[in-house]
Amino acid sequence: MAASLGTFSFLTLSRPQGAQMGVVLESRAGAAGHAAWKTGTRGEHQTCESLVDVTTYALAEALVALYEAASGEIRACTIGGVLIGNFLITHVGAKAEAVVLGIGGLNGLSRAQVHATWHLVAWV
Repeated sequence: MAASLGTFSFLTLSRPQGAQMGVVLESRAGAAGHAAWKTGTRGEHQTCESLVDVTTYALAEALVALYEAASGEIRACTIGGVLIGNFLITHVGAKAEAVVLGIGGLNGLSRAQVHATWHLVAWV
């Protein structure tokens, strides 16, 4: 399933959770039932894993540098053509790996791949 974070495309990307309305339940002594208070729409800090193939190891290292430079940016996340939401990238840990022989993926005959851990916050 195709996935992307802004202009970055991936073979796989674990699905981040979008912003949600927070609700706090309150109960009081001597009162029957509960009260629910909306606390606003917020995004929680989370991590997602991605994988993409590239044609050369040099391109993989260049992609790692681009991933790391994206820290602090807000990017739209899509998975399977569906917009999941916008996310603030707070940190990226990426690693390039050489591949003996790769067939398929996004780039056909691949000689490297990039694994990345994305630290994201859903942006409202």
